Amino acid sequence: MHRLIRIVTGMSVVTLLLWPTPTQAQGRPIALAVTRADMSALRVVDQQVDQLLRSGDLRMRESVLDSLVPDRTHQRLDQYVRGVRIVGGDITRQTAADGTVSIFGMMHDASAVSTTPALNVDAARTAIANVVAGQLIGDAPELVLLPLSDGDHLAYFGRARVGFDLVNVFVDANDASLLQRYSEYISDVGVGVGAYGDQ
Repeated sequence: MHRLIRIVTGMSVVTLLLWPTPTQAQGRPIALAVTRADMSALRVVDQQVDQLLRSGDLRMRESVLDSLVPDRTHQRLDQYVRGVRIVGGDITRQTAADGTVSIFGMMHDASAVSTTPALNVDAARTAIANVVAGQLIGDAPELVLLPLSDGDHLAYFGRARVGFDLVNVFVDANDASLLQRYSEYISDVGVGVGAYGDQ
């Protein structure tokens, strides 16, 4: 148990050392995991989250009451860079009447990435429909920053209907190429024995 506490404390110190600051360049996202097990680390990260909320680099997506623990609230925050949402850049902060309980999430430093697209929204609509040979549905495509294994990409995100499938699509905001797509449906095939012994 003592070893686990030392590991968690060590991770908190590493997290604080790697927390992105305006003057510090980061190549990869930083995983945040701080709790009341290390109050000094929690206070520092909590203050930085508040600062990012004030600057608009973090924005509140939702705040919900915990259904199992009384007087607990979960704040879900999205990270932005110059007004563009970073996909996967989200933080969850748990608070109680006596202050913050924990902070978990992923922080990205995308300050060096351009957020000016070559494509306008209408061109993005067409690109999303074309790359999946489907029909764009829902709101106008959203300009986002999409972190992938080869780096951060400025992209448009939209949803399209392809036959009977609904797919989430990311196209490059500069050249309209497909960056990522995935279905909203989960399908699986299984075999079992019915009540009468049938397969």
